[in-house]
Amino acid sequence: MKNGILVLLSGCLLMACHSQRKMSNRQPVPIPVEVTLHETVRDTVVFEEPTEPVKSETVVRTHGNDLMHYCIIVGSFVYEQNAVNLRNSLIGQGFLGTSIMQNEQGMYRVSAACDNSWQDAWNEVCRIRSRYPQFRDAWLLEVKDK
Repeated sequence: MKNGILVLLSGCLLMACHSQRKMSNRQPVPIPVEVTLHETVRDTVVFEEPTEPVKSETVVRTHGNDLMHYCIIVGSFVYEQNAVNLRNSLIGQGFLGTSIMQNEQGMYRVSAACDNSWQDAWNEVCRIRSRYPQFRDAWLLEVKDK
């Protein structure tokens, strides 16, 4: 009878230890907390200075308006059809002074506008970068005479 009680007590002890292990492995249940965030959005106008000198290239006009001394480039392509597609999109967005030109390496440059004044052209680069996020990498091309 003593052996039966010992076996029963040792079994209960083992079960109690085993259930304690299961309880100690349990992760605490997270309690949901409601949080309110207040965010302030500010519009900021950034006046950019040229990050690099104006790039100069010898180019020939393939489509669009006549070229001036400085052109605002918003796209460069290996394939002419991609340049034509971007120019058509620009015209649809209200850019009426667009042109496509090809440099000596065969790249097609898409211009949103051209100007003979460096300052006016640079101001237009800054305006395009700030108003049209898809053209935030617009740059200025100085057209070399052949």
